[in-house]
Amino acid sequence: MIGPAYINAYKLEENHAKWPRVILDPALIQFHKFKCAENFIDTINNHPVNNEISDGHWGGNILFNWRYSNGENVGTIERDVSLFIDYMFYFCILNGEDLRDVANNIQKNIYQKNEIYTKYRWVADYLRAKFKEIYIAGRVIQKEVEDIIEQI
Repeated sequence: MIGPAYINAYKLEENHAKWPRVILDPALIQFHKFKCAENFIDTINNHPVNNEISDGHWGGNILFNWRYSNGENVGTIERDVSLFIDYMFYFCILNGEDLRDVANNIQKNIYQKNEIYTKYRWVADYLRAKFKEIYIAGRVIQKEVEDIIEQI
């Protein structure tokens, strides 16, 4: 089952996936008749089906939004791709033991090897971006988790 989509996914992974994330082909934006990534991201993230498939916990963010809800651009991570799955959003919304486990794992492993340092650093910076959005929305993150990420 190898076709153009499979080959393109392989090339995206090989050439662009330097951080631990799932990136999507930016061709999706024009394929679905959008003029820019921001409109595509907003449409996907605000689609009503998102709450139905996640029992209301997901809150709509499937794709990472490069803008905070106040309109400010995210500056803690490099904008090297237009679309990727916002996999930490769910952990941040639940703000529970899983988020603490993620933070502890980063703290434990970030300085183990030079080869993986940048990947852990990217995830820590990604979490900082998620934390800022949560604060803008008027919510809080566990102090213990915030302290771990800030110390890294």
